[in-house]
This record gives sequence, C-alpha cells and structure tokens, in this order.
Amino acid sequence: MPPQSADDSTDDKSGGSQSSGGQPSGGQPINDSPSADRSTAENSHLPRLGASVPVFNCVVYLAETDDGVRARVANLAELECTAGSEREALAKIVSAFKSRVAELLATGAPIPWIDPPASPETDERVRYVPVHL
Repeated sequence: MPPQSADDSTDDKSGGSQSSGGQPSGGQPINDSPSADRSTAENSHLPRLGASVPVFNCVVYLAETDDGVRARVANLAELECTAGSEREALAKIVSAFKSRVAELLATGAPIPWIDPPASPETDERVRYVPVHL
C-alpha cells in the first residue's frame, strides 16, 4: 500500500498561484508586521505549506479480551498490542505502526504490506487510521 501525498499544488481554488508580489497561494496577503515574524519563528517546527507528507492507511482490528482490548494491524504483519481501553490500544498500535514504517523507509527496506488484509474475526471491530509520518 503506497503512501499518499498531500496535494503540493500551488494553485488555489480560484485559479491563483503564489507570486512574487507578496500573495501566498491562498490569496491572502502576507503580514509583514513584527508579530508575523515571531509567529513564523514560533511555528518553525511545523511542516511547510506545499511540502509532501507521506500518509499511510493503518487498518486496525479491535477485540475485547479479559485483559482489556486487543488491537492488531491488519495490513502490516506482526503488529499487535493489548491495552485497557480502545483509545489506549489505538494510541499504542498507531505509534508502533508509525515507528515500523518510518524505520523501514529510513533503511530502504520494502514495507511488507498485507494487501488485501485478512478479514476481521467475528468479534473484531475495524478502525481505519490515516497515519502521517
């Protein structure tokens, strides 16, 4: 399952595009005030507009157990966890999914997608979680 990318087109809905005249692609004027400079510096950790951010679909199957909730990733092998609640299980499994995919991408190893994923068991609920790296 290949990554999806955010649209990095510079055109806005009205057909305009970023120009050197101080207009960003959204058609709003750039604020040149000192507070705008601070805001830009404060947000420097955020992705830049137009940057491509890979998005992966994480298909999670959840089931109630005696220990809480079991979560397993249906479209990537060997990712499973148990937690006290669905929310905790999803947080754990998405973190593990993100780490695994990032590691594989960093090393250049192929991602062993399971496509199509196996069907859920009768006691499992399905959650589709978009994961941005």
